[in-house]
Amino acid sequence: MTTVTTLVALVPVLVATGRGADVARAMALPVFGGMLIEPLTSFIVPTLYCGYMELKMRAGFRDQHWIGEEDDVQDEDGTPSLVSSAA
Repeated sequence: MTTVTTLVALVPVLVATGRGADVARAMALPVFGGMLIEPLTSFIVPTLYCGYMELKMRAGFRDQHWIGEEDDVQDEDGTPSLVSSAA
């Protein structure tokens, strides 16, 4: 929401033709571009990363960050338990 309001507020600065508009436009253009890229870095990149990790997990690959206490817990018969010891 902040990004949208900033983009809307910069539109008049970008289309202005009056005195000093060239200086204001030169300052507003990088801000406008950065605000257009911001949703990509805030939402799309983390979503793609989570999708990649989900695909990796479903394919059966191991990752050092997934090893935790639940991997160390075993039942009486020696098989790994599905319940974490922290629960």
